[in-house]
Amino acid sequence: MYSAIKPEVITNSKNQYDDSWVKEIKDYDKIFVCGEAKDYCVYETVKQFCEMYKSERNITEKIYFMQNCCSSIGDKDICDKKYKELEDIYGIKLITV
Repeated sequence: MYSAIKPEVITNSKNQYDDSWVKEIKDYDKIFVCGEAKDYCVYETVKQFCEMYKSERNITEKIYFMQNCCSSIGDKDICDKKYKELEDIYGIKLITV
């Protein structure tokens, strides 16, 4: 799946990718997220961030997902359920701005 964190295909010879920016934003007080498409790229990015810090809920709770600043390609109800699961597991905030 496409994500801003991990590439779908790693192209360098060391089989690595640059996640230094992810390590930097974990220190922010709040992390606001929005974008297109809500059910693919944005979801995978939020999920991968949460998985990177799964044992540090104090970090994943900093994520504020701006629901009304995104739209989904597929079924809206299925997409909303996936974000609700991230909220329940990692404590992300689902907000409307």
